[in-house]
Amino acid sequence: MEYQISIHEQRVFSRLIAMLLPETAVENSAVVREWIEYASYIQWISELLKFVDALDEVANLQYTCPFVELDQADSMAVFRKVSIKHVRLSALFVQNLLCWYYGKTEVLQRLGLTGLPLFPTGNDVFPGDLSLLEEVLSRGPIDRLYDGEKDATHVEP
Repeated sequence: MEYQISIHEQRVFSRLIAMLLPETAVENSAVVREWIEYASYIQWISELLKFVDALDEVANLQYTCPFVELDQADSMAVFRKVSIKHVRLSALFVQNLLCWYYGKTEVLQRLGLTGLPLFPTGNDVFPGDLSLLEEVLSRGPIDRLYDGEKDATHVEP
């Protein structure tokens, strides 16, 4: 289903992104459009719009104005209040925002990360004294047999 995001909803997302991501994330105005495209792609936009509605509802009740018209401190207070009341929506928003942002190649490069596994060739395992394991290995497998299995290599517990 295709969702039409209103200018107001875009402004709310912009405010949230500015509150939760580093300043360098919001320098580019395309960030909000990219986030909305990502949220639409992962098919959570309808849930995230419910979060926007909850923010506006609390802001209107508590401050008699929309969320985007609040100052930074009041915005954060409303965000916290809504996050407590709507834990699932808040977690969904924050988790997806952070996954989207920190999954971007340019962000990883700015952080000095490559996006590749930290140990692409595996970990070094140093040889050691494995004589303690000889008794365990000589005992053989001790898995439980399932119904009808008759295997001499298994030992009944």
